[in-house]
Amino acid sequence: MKKSAKFDVDPEKVVTHSHHEQLGGPTTPRYNAASGASISEIPSKSDAGISSTGGESQLGRTGSEWKAAERRLVRKLDMWIMPLTTLLYLAAYLDRGNLGNAKIQGLVGDILGGDENGKKYALLSAFFYISYLVFQIPLTLTAKRFPPNIVIGIVTIIWGLSSALQAFAFNYPGILVCRFLLGFAEAGFGPVVPFYYSSWYLKSEIGVRTTIFIAAAPLSGSFSGLIAYGVQHIKSHIATWRILFLIEGLPTILLGILVLILLPGRIETTRILNEEERALAHARINREVSGETTGQINWKHAFSAAYDWRVWMVALMYQGLNVALSSISNFLPTIVSSFGYEGADAQLFTVPPYAVAGVVMICVAVASDRLKLRGPFIATMLLISGSGYAILLGTSPNAYHARYAAVFLAVMGTYTGIPLAMAWTSNNSGSESKRAVSLAMLNTVGHGMSVLGSYIYPSPDKPKYTKGFSVCMAFAFWAAFLATVQSIALWYVNRNRDRKEGKPVQGERPDTLADADKAEGFRYVI
Repeated sequence: MKKSAKFDVDPEKVVTHSHHEQLGGPTTPRYNAASGASISEIPSKSDAGISSTGGESQLGRTGSEWKAAERRLVRKLDMWIMPLTTLLYLAAYLDRGNLGNAKIQGLVGDILGGDENGKKYALLSAFFYISYLVFQIPLTLTAKRFPPNIVIGIVTIIWGLSSALQAFAFNYPGILVCRFLLGFAEAGFGPVVPFYYSSWYLKSEIGVRTTIFIAAAPLSGSFSGLIAYGVQHIKSHIATWRILFLIEGLPTILLGILVLILLPGRIETTRILNEEERALAHARINREVSGETTGQINWKHAFSAAYDWRVWMVALMYQGLNVALSSISNFLPTIVSSFGYEGADAQLFTVPPYAVAGVVMICVAVASDRLKLRGPFIATMLLISGSGYAILLGTSPNAYHARYAAVFLAVMGTYTGIPLAMAWTSNNSGSESKRAVSLAMLNTVGHGMSVLGSYIYPSPDKPKYTKGFSVCMAFAFWAAFLATVQSIALWYVNRNRDRKEGKPVQGERPDTLADADKAEGFRYVI
């Protein structure tokens, strides 16, 4: 039986400091990421049993042994992290988007008093985003300060309760409060999970995994339509929209409890890794950026995100994506019903666009990771989304087949751009503290226009929905332009740094502990 590779290094010696100091030179006091203590002396490369082969740090192993051990570690991390976090996003979007399904199941008549002009429903839809936007940065920094698995587990339980309690709302203020609490809880989840991924995975691994995570959104759209279709056929004295909220909210509470028990927290403390795997996990992450003190926030880096034009550019681009995203989740059943499908059939016909979007998302993310490109892929998908809305805008309301095909383009282009934008921001932040704030800003600024998405499909506009389709098309093309400009700008910055510093040496890690993405040797992902 083949033995697993052994690493001739004490995991206590895997530290968070610059690569050139770690692999040679005199010993100096440094911080130990595993123990949280100060180490007075760190051995040189030869003392620690660390060699450099092919530009990568090797923990006393050959290149092939290192890569094999790394593959085993990544598979183990995937097994523990990806299923749970993907299920969480599935639950989040079910609980966030079920309002659209409940609308055509009688919610408007029972709670909103008919709502002939659609204003009450629009406010109800927008109310989620008020708390969702306000609490993003505080809760993401909370996940930097405290174990992220605990933060994620607690907010999951809160949003599950909030979603289920909508079933017991008997007036408009009651359901507004539930939506506000739902937004608060999901604010501690949306940007936190991509930030959490960055503490376990490399830049070249984050794109696919963030996409798998976000792919649960169109998957939830598929499930939501199927669940709503089934619930609508339940014969009960309880309104079917109330049953829908219960069926989709209660399992989320159980999922939150599972997260508290099973989801790994940090490399230093998790019980799923043995000491050799812990050392390897630290070495992988330290290969790209200098780690920060566990449980502490570098406020200089955190504040630097607020005046970094690169962060703002992606956040503004993200706005264009989220105008369409927010309106799709809450209004797609209504839009599909305008194509001639009614009731349960309208629920069922929302499934295929989401399913196709999920497949396209994964394929594009794999290509993006392999080519190490984000912006060009995002711009392309936004052009596809904008084209879909242009078709919806330019065709007759009676051209059902053409308009339904255009929905596929709109959904596919919108959803595919979301995870790539998150990965782009995460890749280019340079440090954990800046990454936490940058991802929170991405969601806060990006979702700032999500409120608009709640108001662009008023009931009197049916079936043309000229306002909604026009706004979504304009924002999609605007965001495509921003993605293109950002890509060109980052290319110029990288080229100028190459001229000033020379090409980065493969395997050399920039010392980002002091200067984050401004560190010598750091290059932006385009």
